[in-house]
This record gives sequence, structure tokens and C-alpha cells, in this order.
Amino acid sequence: NSFEMKELNTFNFYGQCPNPYLDAGWLISHYGYADYRIVQVQGGFAKKIFSELSAGINLRYFYENSFLAEKVNYAWNADVGLCYQPNETFVFSLLAEQILHTFPEDRWKIHAGLGYQATGQCWLAAEIFYDAEHQFNLSLGIEYEIIESLQVQLGIQTSTQMPSLGVAYRLNKWDIATGFAMHPTLGISSMVSMSYQF
Repeated sequence: NSFEMKELNTFNFYGQCPNPYLDAGWLISHYGYADYRIVQVQGGFAKKIFSELSAGINLRYFYENSFLAEKVNYAWNADVGLCYQPNETFVFSLLAEQILHTFPEDRWKIHAGLGYQATGQCWLAAEIFYDAEHQFNLSLGIEYEIIESLQVQLGIQTSTQMPSLGVAYRLNKWDIATGFAMHPTLGISSMVSMSYQF
């Protein structure tokens, strides 16, 4: 980031275990540096209820340690989501975030999303966000496949008016992606992601 703020550095390590009975996944993330650190461990489980409808739950353990705080904070919370895909063109999703929590500052958040396959090469997406503090945000995005296995992604959020640009490439079982977001205060932030499908 443009201010070289160490606390903005984030590292994620995740995996998925799909199976016919109950899909499972996990995520370990680290945020911060020696004087301020957040560590999260997550486990997610999903099940296809009908051919068009799937449901899932995410359990998260949260650890925060700051030299400014009197004590270390620990917390548990849970999210519940639904995904409805009536055909190959449309997909609808709903996520209730932090509906169960043990940390007083955690408040519920609701995400509703819509995806539309406009053409064979173009995918459109929209998400509405609303939370207990009456904050509202609309995110819009588009992904276009320029050539086979090479996609370009564009997005914007209304709350921060923050545009983003990304490029993704698939090589055999590897997925490689990079993205950039322009924040009005922090400047340009970047992301690089690599994943492998077994």
C-alpha cells in the first residue's frame, strides 16, 4: 500500500474438501505485525439441499492482540448462507454474517448477491450490503474472458466509490490472479492469488 503501513499486510491460507455428502473448507488468516495482530481460523460446511438450492455455515475463531489494549480479545462467531441457481444463467445468494457472536463489537451483517451470465465470455455480478449500524453498500462487477483462460475483471463500490481492476489466468489446474483497488485515502492496494485444483 502507498503508506507502507505494516498493519495492512494480510496473509491467507485456505483449502477445500468437496465430497458427495458435505463440502468442507478451512481458512487461516493473519493480519498485522508484532504490536497489533489479528489471527482468524475458519471452518465452513455446505450441503446441496435440492438441485437448485444449497446451504452453508461458517464458524470462525477470532484472536486480537494489541499493545494498546488491556487484554487479548478472543471471539467466536458464525455465518449462515443460501445459494439458489435455477439455471446456468442466473445465481442468487444470501449471507447472514455474524448472527451468532461472543464479541460485543460484532454486529450482524446481511449480503444479497446476484450473478448473471450475459454471454459465454461475460459475467455480471451485483451485491447489496446492509448491517446493524444501517450502513449500505452496492458493489457492481463484470468479468470478461478476452481469450481462452484469460479474464479481465472490473468493479466498483458505492460506499467508498472505490474502483478495482483484476486479471486472472488459468493454466491447467493453476489459477493465477492479480488485482488493484483505488481507495480515496489509502491510494492503490494490490493483491496476488495462486491456487491449485487437485
